[in-house]
Amino acid sequence: MRYRIIHALFKEAKDRFYRVVAVREDLDLEKVGIVLCTALGAEFEHMFMIISNGKCYCDESWVDGPMYADMAKHHLDDLGGRFDLVYDTGEDWIFSCVVSEKAIEHEGKEVCSLIDGAGQGIWEDNKDSLMRYLKGEISPDQDEEDEERGIRFPWNKKIERFSDFDTDFDLEYEKEVFSDLVEDNFKMYEEGKKMMRSSNEEEIDPEIDEEDIAKAKEEFVDMQINNYFLIRDMLEEFHDKYPKESEEKLLKRCRKELLIYAEDMFDDLEFYMSGAEISDDIH
Repeated sequence: MRYRIIHALFKEAKDRFYRVVAVREDLDLEKVGIVLCTALGAEFEHMFMIISNGKCYCDESWVDGPMYADMAKHHLDDLGGRFDLVYDTGEDWIFSCVVSEKAIEHEGKEVCSLIDGAGQGIWEDNKDSLMRYLKGEISPDQDEEDEERGIRFPWNKKIERFSDFDTDFDLEYEKEVFSDLVEDNFKMYEEGKKMMRSSNEEEIDPEIDEEDIAKAKEEFVDMQINNYFLIRDMLEEFHDKYPKESEEKLLKRCRKELLIYAEDMFDDLEFYMSGAEISDDIH
């Protein structure tokens, strides 16, 4: 197989937050974007897009006019060697990406591999606190949140102090889990697209099948159990609380907590699917 090397550097701190990955050159840009976002620590709570030569390659649902293109129908060769990856168009996590001119031949069939990196990863919905730290406005030794100063810890990364962003990146571990995590995110992203298509093309049936809901909850929990980063952090937290329990029992605790979360999430889903109106008190 033929692979291209991509250097992705966070525009606002290129030497402190970057990833280097090898991707199979036959991948479309949608899959390339998923590979890069996975490497950079995104949880896919938000959309991403690729910008090159004044053109925006994005999800098909965003295509509107000649300056936009469906990224699933294009490849790296369409970009000219350089592009910007934008994750979360609200916070604008922008990464300058450079693609190697020559492809590398490799006998394996892997979709991608992680080569190098620095920086813990994207802090979902909390770019402001990270930027203040990177600019020196927050001390590296800051070890607690401060609501008055607007200092928050990331919900998707476990830190004890802000300096963990620079030190808590285990390259060997990340390499080990990277391919499986990318495959999981390929599936998750495709399922999300299918749900969007069905909701756009069909009127949602207010009659909800309880067996389907129960099955969906179990599938949701299974997917979360396979999220290495989430489970790693949950296991650490439960191990601190219950140091004498086996890992099997701790995993059961993780599953129980995720089922409680799934119950709340699907209760909200059933509420909206039932056609109930949103209260004026909810903004």
